Amino acid sequence: MSLMEAKTLKNQLSGILEKGGMQFHRTIGSGSRKGKDLHVESLESSNRLINQLLTERAKEWHWFLEDFNSVSSICIGRCIVHPQATRLEPHGFADASKKCYGAVIYCHSQSTNGATKVKLVTSKSRVAHVKSVTTLWLELCVLLAKLMKRVETALQMKHPVPVE
Repeated sequence: MSLMEAKTLKNQLSGILEKGGMQFHRTIGSGSRKGKDLHVESLESSNRLINQLLTERAKEWHWFLEDFNSVSSICIGRCIVHPQATRLEPHGFADASKKCYGAVIYCHSQSTNGATKVKLVTSKSRVAHVKSVTTLWLELCVLLAKLMKRVETALQMKHPVPVE
């Protein structure tokens, strides 16, 4: 190993130790050891630490890859309407706070035998304006109306459901 490689290794090790909240100190013996021995011992110690860190990182990557491969087994039900639906009602809800506002659309479908299914269709949220503005509620209503219109179009509803 060249001197330049050793210095690079030392700098990398110092960076790793600093991230862990530790400091890399250079110790000087009582003079019974030669500087060359200290340098070689320091390099061996550095190599052991780096190999240990690389092994830990390899384990983390292995766990990540196992989790990543299991993602394909996740099943998300996309059917939001009951298969024999006779009644279909989109329900919209909206709310706001000082920091954000949002709207959500659920679809309530009912079959001939009375079985019902309620599923989340979509949602939208936004960060509120920095200044407190009174038009926030109006923006919230517009957000909900646009969201509802998109859902009605996607579900191919010819007429909006009358509000009772």
